[in-house]
Amino acid sequence: MSIQLFDSWALNYDKSVVEADEQDEFPFAGYRRVMQHIYSRIVAINAANVLDLGIGTGNLCHALYQQGIDITGIDSSAKMLDIARQRMPHALLLQYDLGMGLPEEVGQQYYDAIISTYTLHHFADETKMQLLTQLKPLLSETGVVLIGDIMFSSTMDEHACRQRAGEFFDEDEYYQIFDRVESELERDWVAEYRSFSYCAGVIELRKR
Repeated sequence: MSIQLFDSWALNYDKSVVEADEQDEFPFAGYRRVMQHIYSRIVAINAANVLDLGIGTGNLCHALYQQGIDITGIDSSAKMLDIARQRMPHALLLQYDLGMGLPEEVGQQYYDAIISTYTLHHFADETKMQLLTQLKPLLSETGVVLIGDIMFSSTMDEHACRQRAGEFFDEDEYYQIFDRVESELERDWVAEYRSFSYCAGVIELRKR
């Protein structure tokens, strides 16, 4: 994952992903439905605070911030965070590489919702599972983890997407397959999956 790429993309990121979704283009087909679902779930559980892994420009969390929800966000891109800070001046926003785990600052409280959107596909499966292990102690007893990303229910669905996307399917990324994720989760996680397009879905995790 190139930080420079995301720094240069920061000003046009929100517009470009929405346009790609409107055209039903890989990899952002279903983007708005993913974001709306995560927003609705957080509002439905009356979350008081949210931890966002890969907050970017704060496109999703800004709407939650306006509802009075406390936001803590992590991102590796300084330019993305500059935009997020303008939108959410009272949020705790940290520049940090999630490939190295979680920064110490996020361990000071429990979170009602921990979210990550269009971020974890940049990290190898082993790194993603290590992150999930770190998240569990930070989650409130009734809290949820919501991961919205380029992902698939099964390897068959991934193959169909690869055929459809053609040259735009990036073989260097680590797209999540729910069947595989579920099999590797610790037994005290409850996992559910919802698909929102041929290349997008949301995994919801709760403590058993």
